[in-house]
Amino acid sequence: MQLKHSRRVARIGYYIYDIKNGTWESSEILDKLFGIDQDYRKDITGWLEIIHPEHKKVMQDYLDINVLENKEDFNKEYRIINKKDNKIYWVYGPGNLEFDKNGEPVKMFGTIQDITQRKNDEEILLYQKSFLQQKGKMAKVGGWEFDPVTGKGIWTEEIALIHDLNPNEEISLAKGLGFYSVDSRIKIEKAINDAVESGKPYDLELELVNAKGIHKWVRTIGKPSSENGKNMKILGSFQDITETKVAELSLRESEEKFRNIVETANEGIMIADSEGVISFVNCALAKMLGYIQSEIIGKDIIELISSSEAEDFKLKMSERERGVHDIFERKYKRKDGTVLIVLVSAASLFDDKNKYAGSLAMITDVTKMKKAEAEIHEIEGRFKTVYNASPAAISISEINTGTGWKNRLNKERKSSILQTHV
Repeated sequence: MQLKHSRRVARIGYYIYDIKNGTWESSEILDKLFGIDQDYRKDITGWLEIIHPEHKKVMQDYLDINVLENKEDFNKEYRIINKKDNKIYWVYGPGNLEFDKNGEPVKMFGTIQDITQRKNDEEILLYQKSFLQQKGKMAKVGGWEFDPVTGKGIWTEEIALIHDLNPNEEISLAKGLGFYSVDSRIKIEKAINDAVESGKPYDLELELVNAKGIHKWVRTIGKPSSENGKNMKILGSFQDITETKVAELSLRESEEKFRNIVETANEGIMIADSEGVISFVNCALAKMLGYIQSEIIGKDIIELISSSEAEDFKLKMSERERGVHDIFERKYKRKDGTVLIVLVSAASLFDDKNKYAGSLAMITDVTKMKKAEAEIHEIEGRFKTVYNASPAAISISEINTGTGWKNRLNKERKSSILQTHV
């Protein structure tokens, strides 16, 4: 009973693999670790389906070659994905072979143990080792650790310099937290609490004011180190990212200003990738076409083009690929099926390797203007018809230029007069 309890606490399950039949039996603890029940397919295929994709091929080869072919006992650590909670676990599964009288393996008896915590601790130790090897080469980066029980800690010289403190000065958790801004302190205190209580690592970008009153942005990464399931220390790295963060915030501000300009512009704006797939439209263009912005994103431009202009559209696209900028009229299809006539000013976009990346178009709705031009043209046509059909001779002259128009009877009358004088 005590042995069973110990195995449960240590999350150790056992299995029996019948090599000839290709099936395996398992204990309740193992089934729980795998996230399966008694109805699960317990054969090699079922086992492989539990193994993490990155380890699946390795483990299949190990079983086939090392164990079954070379007749070695099973001794391997690998990752699995629990079928029930979809979480990734590290397991260690030693197994001993049983042979028949001909020396061929017929069964394997073994255990499966959850070693996730140990692997996480190993990862932290590897991280520490790698960090210490690189800290002298990396600018403005330091390492630290503290005991969450006593609040005492240590940090490298670089972190002391970031805080503008004497590197030999004794440091504590409370003192370190005192440099953070109000909002940042709330974040770091919660992160530390989660690390201590739940073993949750953190990676934060925070704002502090150092001993000389200088505002700085820092990135702090913390990972709990545990022993016998109890978090003993929190350790990690600390980096001054002020220059990067200021540049990032400045860029974000510029992008926000640009977006506000784009979104409030009266003209439509469209950006498409190299395949002609729309990646951005502003509110004005969406409104012109009768859509909301999200309905247009992802569409191929040709889906919005009138079918009568499809060939010309393809020609224009090929010109964009060659870097040709152009201004032209285009007929678009609104969501309701009506036609939108626009004036397009299109430009090519290229990436940092000078490879064609898409196009940018400024789009002006000229539908009303085109309609007005058509109406004027129609009125002029009607006027000319009435003008020429009039029974009286009519002459219209511009006062300033002296130019004008004469209808048919006026011209005939002038010709008659000329003939009479001759």
